[in-house]
Amino acid sequence: MSKSYELFLHYKQGDDLAGHLKANPGDPVAALRSWSESLKAAVERLSELAYDVEKSGKSVSITADTHFIGINGDPALLEGLAAKGLLDAVEHDGDEDEDDGDAPSDD
Repeated sequence: MSKSYELFLHYKQGDDLAGHLKANPGDPVAALRSWSESLKAAVERLSELAYDVEKSGKSVSITADTHFIGINGDPALLEGLAAKGLLDAVEHDGDEDEDDGDAPSDD
């Protein structure tokens, strides 16, 4: 079993807003405010992630694609960031191909 670490902030802007519109039917202002709050939370998460990585003195590498952000680096650092909720730890079975750094497909 291996792990990879990902950063998931939001999916697609239209899909994200659609979710807030659905949660606030007939109230586009409330939907926009709700979406704004989720975007503020994403900005705060990014800022905290940058601070914690810098404070650790360790380097990370980032792979980014349309719907995927992968973070590689010191396993202890990444596990600590995942424990704080700043990254998502994804477990992989031994049967899967080793991660070559490419983003997963959108099949």
